[in-house]
Amino acid sequence: MEEKKKFYQKLWFAWVMLILFAPVGIFFMWKYKHHGTILRSIATIVFGIGFLITAFGENTETTDAENDNASSEETEESNGEQQVNATVDEAEEQEEQDNLEEITFEIDESITFEDDKVIVSGTTNLADGAIVTLEVSHIEDFEYMDDAAFEVKDGQFNGEIDVSEYPEGEIHAFLGTAVFDLPDGAYGDEYGKDYVFVGDKVNSNIETDFLIYTATADFEKTLSLEEKKANAKTMEYGQLEKNPDRHKGEYVTFTGEILEIGEDSGYTIMRIAVDDWYEDILWVEQEGYNDFISGDIVTIYGEVFGSVSYTSQAGWDITIPGIMADIVE
Repeated sequence: MEEKKKFYQKLWFAWVMLILFAPVGIFFMWKYKHHGTILRSIATIVFGIGFLITAFGENTETTDAENDNASSEETEESNGEQQVNATVDEAEEQEEQDNLEEITFEIDESITFEDDKVIVSGTTNLADGAIVTLEVSHIEDFEYMDDAAFEVKDGQFNGEIDVSEYPEGEIHAFLGTAVFDLPDGAYGDEYGKDYVFVGDKVNSNIETDFLIYTATADFEKTLSLEEKKANAKTMEYGQLEKNPDRHKGEYVTFTGEILEIGEDSGYTIMRIAVDDWYEDILWVEQEGYNDFISGDIVTIYGEVFGSVSYTSQAGWDITIPGIMADIVE
């Protein structure tokens, strides 16, 4: 009589265990030789790999979750420490600001233009030895620029810059004093740590550009006719003719014979020969009228404005230098 198999010896139990817990199912599959060797091997590989993936995958997810939680806790802790440190720093900085000595800055300055000089003077409560700097520049010609430093003494400062060599035009003056212009130890070791300046004239950007205060003024420089005559430039006609535009704005003088003269719209217009062969010709314009006629020998003083082109009676196109004259005599 065939011995009756127990339930764990049966095929169905081995498959159930393969699904529920693969190692046990694989054990029973081989112990009781269910199916052939090839099928058992395939089942062992498939369910074994599945079991490993399931087991270690869960461990990995658990580890990742634990790491994420730990990292989140560390981040929160770090952020908390940073906030505490920031609060402490702010408190310390505020305490330092509260302990700064406040110095009320006062100044009463004057910047004037007189006799070809930019003149500055003033009173201030800055310590003796402080430096006040004056800078002067020509707005249209930056080749003309000067500066000078004046020392505060007994609460006063004054000085001037000569601009007699400057051409006509707008002149800009800048007056100022900076933190590094103060005498050593006058107020403390360092601005912003030992002291600060307060007051209506204190520069709002003092902490970045270190200028305590600034003041500006603009003047228009003009020359008298006699000054213009004295400063007029003489040059060879050939130098002017080859490139009149390069000499724009220059104040020059020439002497020659009026070849042609006329009046139009409040201006006198002349063609003047500055040589004996009537080859070197200037186009000269003058505001207003004069009493000269063709053939007169005149000296003109004026500013080069470029060149003028016209067609001669013979039909030739001619280009000559042009001058706007202030003086014709």
